[in-house]
Amino acid sequence: MQKFDIGGLAALVCRHDVPLFIANVDTPGEQQKYAVSLIEHMFKLLPPKATVVVLYDVGCVLDRSVAQYEMFVDGIEERVMFATSVMHSYVHQWSCQLHYNPRLKDGLGLTDGENVERLWSRSRGLIPVCRSSGKHRRVWLINRKLRTIAKELKEEMGSWISRKLNKGVVEQTAESQKTLDECNMEVKFLEKQWADQKATQISVRSPRLKTHLGNILNIQTDINELEATVEKSLGLLKKGLLPETCRPAIVGVDLEFVQKLYLVREIKANVQRKATSTFWEFDKLDRAAGGKDIALGTKMHQHVRSAMTKKTAALTAAIKRYNTECQSLAAVSKPEWNIPLPEPLPTNMGELKTCTTLMENVWIEPIQGDSQRWVHDQDVRDGIRAMLRLKRCREEHQRLGREADNMLKWYRKELKAIATAIKDSSNVLLVSQLRLEFEELAGLKSSWATSLITEASYEAHLSCIVQAADGIQLTWAPVKVADDSIDDSELSAPVLHVDAGEEDSSMLPSAEEVCLNDLFSEQAEHEGKVALQPLSCNLTWQTPVSFALFF
Repeated sequence: MQKFDIGGLAALVCRHDVPLFIANVDTPGEQQKYAVSLIEHMFKLLPPKATVVVLYDVGCVLDRSVAQYEMFVDGIEERVMFATSVMHSYVHQWSCQLHYNPRLKDGLGLTDGENVERLWSRSRGLIPVCRSSGKHRRVWLINRKLRTIAKELKEEMGSWISRKLNKGVVEQTAESQKTLDECNMEVKFLEKQWADQKATQISVRSPRLKTHLGNILNIQTDINELEATVEKSLGLLKKGLLPETCRPAIVGVDLEFVQKLYLVREIKANVQRKATSTFWEFDKLDRAAGGKDIALGTKMHQHVRSAMTKKTAALTAAIKRYNTECQSLAAVSKPEWNIPLPEPLPTNMGELKTCTTLMENVWIEPIQGDSQRWVHDQDVRDGIRAMLRLKRCREEHQRLGREADNMLKWYRKELKAIATAIKDSSNVLLVSQLRLEFEELAGLKSSWATSLITEASYEAHLSCIVQAADGIQLTWAPVKVADDSIDDSELSAPVLHVDAGEEDSSMLPSAEEVCLNDLFSEQAEHEGKVALQPLSCNLTWQTPVSFALFF
């Protein structure tokens, strides 16, 4: 940004990875004005009642800003809903994920929101070229590149739907259904448990209560002061100085257990922060190894490995301390308190990355019978996740079906429009271009065919349009590949043989005259007039007597 006025790009991409709009970034940071401008521009081109879901890396922050400052014009805020992208959502707090994680939000299917990342991966070759190019040339290069990407993605739309359907919906549906069968629980019970979990974990505690609990955690190094502060806080709670709804249900529990419980909670929060930082490094290496990102060089790979080794050692030490405190907490726990104990975490990084209890906070209140089995019952947790994933798969299947139907409708509509334009006599000069467009569009029938809409459906619409057009002939010429083994001397220039009869060859019309005669004849046939005869004239140019030159 110190040498260039424009330091980056902000893109608005549909869920099929097709770029819609691009904006220049002329500020040091990624500010919210770019997202707001792109969204407003998109709504100008949509129907008045269309609704949109925007997946953004920090969609939670943008949603709060829009609600607080009214950034959009009237009528847009009620028609837009925000969510975070899948990869970034798992770094956010759990309360944020309950609101904005697309895997936990109804109606989003299996949309991941990482479409812009895939767009940058496709167009990263322009970075060194545009860095030293002029302003207008840079815009032209980016425009041509994105148009090419959009055209390729349009042609691959059928394979995109098939890939989403097979690898996404079918496989994940089978896994989710298998998990639900193993849990042996009704879906209604799991839905009730999930609703109770969201209501409990989204609820915000009183700031006054947080102050007392913070005091307890901040003076753990001094045992005497810790005991005095805890007793004072519990005394205030018993006397009713805090509101009835804000009192924690820890009355009747030993003070030693309360101390260890909050200590374990603080240690796990530290483990979560360290694990999140380490997972970012793992993600970078995984993308480089999988070919999804630019391959890391040897020095960069060693640097990342060295940094990961240092962070892994600190993370492992924190996990071991957490597991030790969990064992100590279990030793002083009593069943009548009915407070669920935290589960130990694996020290292996691969197992830790897939651990489902890593991002869950330590429970500090008693549970009430079976109404909160999601707190301590692992089968209920697995069942809830399987139920949510099964819902997303069903939503994705319905959405893919609607998209396939829309593709077929658009295909028929475009074919009919081009066929009508070809038959229109006013487009006689554009017939060749329209025929090429018609043939290119007709060729999509094989690449757009899926298990939802077969190729026979596209072929039926194409045949119907061709018959109704009465004269459109599709001609796909075979492509001839040049043979390098043939010598250039063996190739001869094509010779045009003309049977002139007794007429002089100099009197034959030229190629330009033949084309003009055909054009005028075709226009005359459409207009019902007699074809114009070619005219011949002689032009003689003589040098003027006097002339002047002006510079």
